[in-house]
Amino acid sequence: MSDFKQGLIEAIVGIVGAIVFSSILNSLAQDKTISHDYFWVFTAIGLASTISTIFVFKTAGFLFNIGWIIGAWLLKDAMDTGTFFVFFIAPIAILLLRIFVLIRNSSSAT
Repeated sequence: MSDFKQGLIEAIVGIVGAIVFSSILNSLAQDKTISHDYFWVFTAIGLASTISTIFVFKTAGFLFNIGWIIGAWLLKDAMDTGTFFVFFIAPIAILLLRIFVLIRNSSSAT
């Protein structure tokens, strides 16, 4: 299997998994099955794992980050203010950090 095909399959599985996990988590939070604190704990865990994934993959992580920003902007009306802040500002901060690290590494290599 080619690297592109494998990467595409992994991306689709990741997106579907995130949608299913998010739907289950939101329904549990709305039904008061889990407390609001646990909802934020699971959200933080998901955010941390996404950030670590972005930093592992150089090009794909950058493109994923851009997609995350665009997706958050497109879904801004479906999110409350706090959720939008987390899912829009966090990837921008990650993108700026990645650019800073890239510039620092390129200047130290010369």
